[in-house]
Amino acid sequence: PGQKESDKEKDRPKLTPLALLKYSSVRLTFLLFCILWFFSTALYNGLTIGLKSLPGNIYLNSLLLFLAETPGYFVSGLAMNSKKLGRKYSLMLFTSVFSITNLCLYILYDYNTPSIVIYLITRFFVCCAFCIYYTYCLESYPTSIAQIAYGINGSCNCLGGIVVPFIIEYID
Repeated sequence: PGQKESDKEKDRPKLTPLALLKYSSVRLTFLLFCILWFFSTALYNGLTIGLKSLPGNIYLNSLLLFLAETPGYFVSGLAMNSKKLGRKYSLMLFTSVFSITNLCLYILYDYNTPSIVIYLITRFFVCCAFCIYYTYCLESYPTSIAQIAYGINGSCNCLGGIVVPFIIEYID
């Protein structure tokens, strides 16, 4: 009761990035978001780089691919704010669908017209998942550590974008 505000701040433990691995209450969430962001960005960038392999005009294909994202912003907002799905289940739904459609792309490797449609569907669902990642990630952590976790998750996001071009060049 008689403590000054500065004394209260001294009594609080200092949270560092290591707290994300130290405390079991946030460890699994943190690691899952790191993995999800890394692989989602890898898939997103892989779709963009692989665009040159699709049949037809590359400019028209790229326009279609980027236009497929636009409704994703609205759909993800509606899905994560709906009472039936919420953030958690809509994130699981969108992540599952883009994973399945990505597997379909590998099965239909001949890059014909169905591949373009699956490309568009995959890009749409990746966009939906990313919109929810940004919101749900911050809400999943305790307030005192949320910004640190969000920053590190964003770094995993960037790592996915850095690594994928090298992998694609190595494979090709």
